[in-house]
Amino acid sequence: MKIKAGYRIEVSSWECDGDNGKTEVMEGLTKPEVKAVVEYLKLFTKSTSCGGFGNCYNASDDWECRFTEAVWHVYKQNIVGFNSLLDIENDDEYSPEDIQESIMDGIDYNLELTSEVFRTRLVSSITVTSIPQDVAFEDVTSEFI
Repeated sequence: MKIKAGYRIEVSSWECDGDNGKTEVMEGLTKPEVKAVVEYLKLFTKSTSCGGFGNCYNASDDWECRFTEAVWHVYKQNIVGFNSLLDIENDDEYSPEDIQESIMDGIDYNLELTSEVFRTRLVSSITVTSIPQDVAFEDVTSEFI
């Protein structure tokens, strides 16, 4: 097993009233990819009741419209990073809704920012670290179990 050289993002999030906390990671990212992901994650650092998009249980049509606009804005500010991360070659072919869906498929599900019950989770911490070279490691669990 190996961790690829590059940047690593660690994201802690929760839903409901602070329960069901999770920490997930994305690794082997470039600097533009990290910038794009972090700017996107910032959308979830405030709850819906405080003007953000985190911890949304039932999304209204108005919420969905505002969310799509916010994601589109973040995407346009970070096109290079998102296009690299999501393998988008010609963004002229994509609508804001298409971009939102691609970002959700490529980021939300990897970092578990959605759940079966909640539309979005609240991001409580973001940590970015640099891994200067590939790190190889071996699973030795069988030696102990």
